[in-house]
Amino acid sequence: RRRHQECVAVLVTFGAQVCVYTDGGARSMVSAHVHGDEESLIAKGQQLSASCSEAVSSTAERLQSVVKALRPSGNTALGPALVVSVGLAEKRPGSKIVLSTDGMANNGVGAIAARGQRCPFYEDLGRRAAEQGTCVSVVTMEGEDCSMENLGVCADLTGGEVEMVDLRSLSSKMGALLADPVAATGLQLSVILGRGGALPEGAKRGGALVAERTLGTA
Repeated sequence: RRRHQECVAVLVTFGAQVCVYTDGGARSMVSAHVHGDEESLIAKGQQLSASCSEAVSSTAERLQSVVKALRPSGNTALGPALVVSVGLAEKRPGSKIVLSTDGMANNGVGAIAARGQRCPFYEDLGRRAAEQGTCVSVVTMEGEDCSMENLGVCADLTGGEVEMVDLRSLSSKMGALLADPVAATGLQLSVILGRGGALPEGAKRGGALVAERTLGTA
């Protein structure tokens, strides 16, 4: 709030239900009937984007009060909340999503049935977020099992960060992740080596060896 007073901060909470806090302190609940429909969740986020326009300088205290009043409620609709958030950010390149959870997704899209299960949903969503210029970071609590091997893929593909923190440092870590704005989107890194060089994933182009990697945002 001190460094970027004009940025827009939107709070999306999830338990058994997904709730988006919009302008004027209003709340919009995402119907449980669409928790399993990714495109409907994206559309819901797109629809609500127009109702999320207030600068953080005027909403910070209200959002802090909401966060302090949050309580656990049922299962974990993490996947639906993340999809709605990507939809919210779609027309705003350079947006950041900071996902904070202490549990494994088990409701709707992205639900993980068993520990160690690979869920392609997070890779697909990460690529979608990267293409639209959205950065996704993930914060979880030490000692909790939230399937970071899946959630971390979203961060890797979008140039975000992954943090496992002590509960007492959660607030400061979230602040640090949000403090610096995104400087660029759609970043790609190309490494070119001349004769005699070696790259594990390089491809020959003329007399050079070239390796390319998509970095997302920075």
